[in-house]
Amino acid sequence: FKESDPTNIGRGRLIPTTSWDALWYGITQWMGITDPDEIEYVLPNSENFGCDLFTDYDLFNTGQQQLIGCGGATHTTPITFQVKEPRF
Repeated sequence: FKESDPTNIGRGRLIPTTSWDALWYGITQWMGITDPDEIEYVLPNSENFGCDLFTDYDLFNTGQQQLIGCGGATHTTPITFQVKEPRF
């Protein structure tokens, strides 16, 4: 990050552009919680971010959930996140 980056506020501090709820929303779905009321219970702030949430479809090859009412351009990425064997 350069000094001119708008998210850089100096001394190694960066302003985040994506909420933790955005990432955990997709992980929650991937772990089997797909009912909107249950997701709201697990992530009570997720409704504050509208369509700026990741779904399990965005994060994982096996993801199937999408945000309802959030149309628009779709994107693909060559980056995948997969754990071949669970690590306990």
